[in-house]
Amino acid sequence: MDRQETEGALEEVGVELEKQGLSARLYAVGGAVMVLDYDAREMTDDVDGAVYPAEKVLEIAARVGARRGLRAGWLNDAAKIHIPVFKQPDWRPVRIVGTLEIFTADARAMLAMKMRASRGRRDEADLGFLLDACGITTDGEAISLYDEYFPEDPLPDRAVPMIRFALERREP
Repeated sequence: MDRQETEGALEEVGVELEKQGLSARLYAVGGAVMVLDYDAREMTDDVDGAVYPAEKVLEIAARVGARRGLRAGWLNDAAKIHIPVFKQPDWRPVRIVGTLEIFTADARAMLAMKMRASRGRRDEADLGFLLDACGITTDGEAISLYDEYFPEDPLPDRAVPMIRFALERREP
């Protein structure tokens, strides 16, 4: 989904919520934030995050997705288990559509979550962008940031090589 398609689908969800007299909040993380807030890439597979009230919003999203030909689960709350709880993201309001308020996680929290995921090429460009956005210049700084958000969860072994690769690819 590109930015326009993502925004349009979220707008439909917000309008439908308003028609039903409901209000909701979406705390977005992942690729959708990279598209909608940072303009760091053009596409995302889905909109991940925490949604409240989840059941009703996801029900409406499923209908919107079916009308628009989007894949099932285009809006989901599966990533909510990956949102740090020790140190909460700095949630920034980015848009209100109908009665749906959309918030995105700050760059530091996004970087910590991307390091935790470390899904190879899938996260490579996002890691590089977020390292730059956070002013991180060494793998030690990146690991310290991760520990702020996930002090009880060790950084996955696969993350350090990805961080080093992203730092080495920077232009001097």
